[in-house]
Amino acid sequence: MTTTEGEVRVRNVRTEGRSNDGLIQTVADLGGGVLRLGIAIGTLPLAVLPNDIRQYLGNAAREIVHAAASLPREMAKAANEALEEWSQETGTEMPAKAPKDEMQSAPAAKGGSKK
Repeated sequence: MTTTEGEVRVRNVRTEGRSNDGLIQTVADLGGGVLRLGIAIGTLPLAVLPNDIRQYLGNAAREIVHAAASLPREMAKAANEALEEWSQETGTEMPAKAPKDEMQSAPAAKGGSKK
């Protein structure tokens, strides 16, 4: 068996005690179907509107979703700026930022745990 350097082979292994996977999948499929049906019923009145009004409402809904998605990022950025300003005023140091992948800096990730 040959191994490529830098890759980790992973197999999908089923563990015992997970016999209700079929039930979980059925419930997930049912929930997805109910959600799609609800969206279809909710957007049904939009189908009878003229095309330009429908496009205007679609753009408005898209912008609302975009604003809702960007709001937490903007709040975090404002909080970070306020903390940096506070640390400069008080002369305290801000703690170092955590790496994106915390496992990157873990000693066990590089060579395994040594006992």
